[in-house]
Amino acid sequence: MAEEMAALIEAVALAICIRPAYESKGHCVVFAGPGSGKTKTLTVKLARLLSEDIQEPRCLACITSNNECASELETRLAALGTEPGRRAFIGTVHSFSLTQIILLYAKATGMDLPEEFCVATRAERNRALEAACKRVIGGRDNPLAHSGVIRSAIPAWTISNGAGTGGWRR
Repeated sequence: MAEEMAALIEAVALAICIRPAYESKGHCVVFAGPGSGKTKTLTVKLARLLSEDIQEPRCLACITSNNECASELETRLAALGTEPGRRAFIGTVHSFSLTQIILLYAKATGMDLPEEFCVATRAERNRALEAACKRVIGGRDNPLAHSGVIRSAIPAWTISNGAGTGGWRR
């Protein structure tokens, strides 16, 4: 019984805290610590907006700090039976900038971007940087490969300082 009461108190406290965000009109920013219910608040707010306020051709944007947050919001919206479809963008500022601004206006500005143009993953960025360094600097045989210039430009990579065996190491 005590566990049920604690859960009820927590639910009421959360409802009191999220009600202003849930009922707000217009833009909404949620700042709170870990485990405070930010994702739940945004999910319920998005579901309400999409079901009650946002009608085609209008859209909304929910810009998150990382892809995991965006994926979690989409999963929770689906669990509530809300499919944002084309009426909502949920993603990072980088993907928003690319998909909602750059790609839409690329042709108007004369940019000739390929259809598959997208935000690179961390692995893709690392491979591209490695290839560029090898092509421009010459890879491990170039004396610059052991300098602080390369070391500071590629923090995810380390330079081996073993007994005269220097070189690239992942």
